[in-house]
Amino acid sequence: MKVTVGSAVSVSKQIPIAKWEILLHAASGLRGFSGSALSVLCLLAVTAIPAFGDDASEAAVVARTIKIKSDQAIAEGAKAAAPTDAAIKAAVEAKAAAAQAKGRAEAADKVAADATLNASRAEAAAVKAKAHAEAAQAASAAHECDAAKAEAAKSIVAYQASDADYKAVYATKDALVNAPAQARSSFEAAYKAYKAAYKAAEATIAAAAEASKFAAAANADFDAAFGKSLTMSDVGKTPGGGSIPYSAATHRYEQMAGGYVQDANKMASEANEEKANSIQAVDAADLAAAAAAGAIKAIDKAVVGAELALRAALKAANSAQDSAAAAKKAADACVPAPRVSVSLEQVNARIGNNPYSPQHPAGPSAAVPVPPQTPATPTPTPTPPPVATPQPTPPVTPPAPPPTPQTGCASDFSSGNYICSGSCGIGSVNLTVTPGSSTMTANSLGANTGVVFACTGSTASSQSSNLIILGAPGHRCNQIASGLSSFTESCSN
Repeated sequence: MKVTVGSAVSVSKQIPIAKWEILLHAASGLRGFSGSALSVLCLLAVTAIPAFGDDASEAAVVARTIKIKSDQAIAEGAKAAAPTDAAIKAAVEAKAAAAQAKGRAEAADKVAADATLNASRAEAAAVKAKAHAEAAQAASAAHECDAAKAEAAKSIVAYQASDADYKAVYATKDALVNAPAQARSSFEAAYKAYKAAYKAAEATIAAAAEASKFAAAANADFDAAFGKSLTMSDVGKTPGGGSIPYSAATHRYEQMAGGYVQDANKMASEANEEKANSIQAVDAADLAAAAAAGAIKAIDKAVVGAELALRAALKAANSAQDSAAAAKKAADACVPAPRVSVSLEQVNARIGNNPYSPQHPAGPSAAVPVPPQTPATPTPTPTPPPVATPQPTPPVTPPAPPPTPQTGCASDFSSGNYICSGSCGIGSVNLTVTPGSSTMTANSLGANTGVVFACTGSTASSQSSNLIILGAPGHRCNQIASGLSSFTESCSN
């Protein structure tokens, strides 16, 4: 409200300026008074204004207006703190859920890595079992029965090692059954916390915007009335430049208004700091949700790796068992080589057949009597050592029976809840797969429920060609398996 002084300046020294200020502030708050009462009050104020009262009254009104806007900026800025705290709390919860998902992914990865290692050991042992079996067969063919038995025993030991490694992999086959569902639960918690942080940040941003708006309005009013505030670079300049001329009477209101502006600016600054903190909290929650989603993919990969390791270990154990059985058969069938008998010719001494003997020179002599020959003591024939009887090889423990192969859709797809991402607008799919059946059912496929898919190998096509995708009917969808726990969804019209 601007008061026009008129002819009342002649009595300007009767009432001090402080009392006029009281009347002016009282009048500015009496919006409910009748027109006559307000006129009387304004008349009293006019008669109390000093000679410079016109500028001072306008400065007081501006200061009062600035204070109102400053109070509004403070009130709006104060609203930013609570939602910022909520956003930060939600970000902490999202991080905790992501950490839980990461821990589960690391545990699943370790199970898969151990299974892969044991499977590789089973395969290496199977290679050894086969090599020893071949050596046993070669030794048996060469009638080297002891060597054949030794190689057969080594083949059996290699099989037992391969079988132990297979059993170690088989023991972990149920360790990852619940891992995908647990990872999805952690992701959902992280995503829920992210949405909470986002909503809280929106409230903080709105409060900061309102506080900044009122602070800017207070600054604009101050600059228009008193001129732009002086800074350190303006030292030595004369204040002023606004619509109200600078004077001793207006200076006090300029100072008051400047304080209000500073309060508004401070609160707007604090509100914007809260805004920045809330945005950081949203970013942190977003990263946490993304990490939790990544953990789901890592766990799915680990599940597939563990399943492949189990199949490889089973194949290796079966191969090692076959090799050990072949080695034992070769050792059991080994026949020792036949013995060779050697006949030694007996040479009897004859007179005159040794030219170097003085008693019996070369040539026969009838005058020399032949002494009677004493028959030589027969040399006993050596008794051959007893042939070692082959000892029976301990029975081979057969490995655990392999898992029953799945048929129909179940050979490439498995039941469960699947989280989807892409441009078809499908957030999640619940898949029901019956072993042996060539069809399966998908629920919550966008706006569609109870969608029947027919399976052909790893590809399943919807029987309906009038599915609603992104709000439009006339679509057919295909699912292409990329492992028992994941598939690609594509829809076209």
